[in-house]
Amino acid sequence: MVSAGLVERLRRGGHVLYLRHTATEATQDAPTPDLSDAATQRNLSAEGRAQAREIGEAVRRLRIPIGEVLASPYRRTVETAELAFGRARPTRELLNEAYPGTDDDQLAAGLRRLLAGRPGPGVNTVLVSHGFNLAGATGLSSAEGEMFVFSPGSREPVARIGVDDWRSLKE
Repeated sequence: MVSAGLVERLRRGGHVLYLRHTATEATQDAPTPDLSDAATQRNLSAEGRAQAREIGEAVRRLRIPIGEVLASPYRRTVETAELAFGRARPTRELLNEAYPGTDDDQLAAGLRRLLAGRPGPGVNTVLVSHGFNLAGATGLSSAEGEMFVFSPGSREPVARIGVDDWRSLKE
C-alpha cells in the first residue's frame, strides 16, 4: 500500500508512524517479564537489528523529518527505535497487552489517543510497539518491522510500508 507521493507527504510532516518492532528471536517473554532485564524478554535477532538500521537509513536518505519517538518499554521496541531513529522515549501507554496487569481496553484507548495526536510542525511522530496493540486499537494486523502511516485522528492508515519496501522508496 505504498503510493506515489508518499515520500513527499511524509517530508511535509504531520503524520503518526506506527512501527511494529523488527524481527525477533524465536523465544518467548517470561510470564512476568522484567522490563529492565532483557534476559526475561523476547529480543531482536541479528536480522531485526539490521532491519531497524535499514529503516533508519531509508528515513534519513529520504529526508523524512522525525519528531517525537515513543516506544513500549520492552527491549525489542526500544532497541528498534534507537537503531532506526537514534532515540526512544519509553512509555507504558505502548506496553504489550500480554504484560501482567495491563487492561486491553485501556491500552487500545491509549493507542487511539496517541494515533490522534498532532505531531509538531513539519515533523512526524513515531510510535514503536507491538502487533497486538495495533490490532486492539484499529483491527489491523501487522508483521514484524511493518510501519503504518496515519493522519492524526484517522484509524485508517494512509500507507502501509513493509520492512522490505523501504529499499524501493525513491526520493
